[in-house]
Amino acid sequence: MKLSDLKNSQSGIISGYGSISGSFTKRLKDLGFGLNQRVTCINKLSFGAPCVYQVGSEVFSLESALSSQIEITD
Repeated sequence: MKLSDLKNSQSGIISGYGSISGSFTKRLKDLGFGLNQRVTCINKLSFGAPCVYQVGSEVFSLESALSSQIEITD
């Protein structure tokens, strides 16, 4: 399952980064999107608009192209 598959109020645990480059993976980890971290979808809009996710106590907006590569499990 991909992070972009989450619906509003659903959460999952990050299990991988797909084909995201190493430097960008490092940046995601620095922001809190580390492996085994729980992520909750706060606001998902239509038409490929960026989605809002909560990781820990922080809230971030990610483009759908990026969130569609982050792998999650329930």
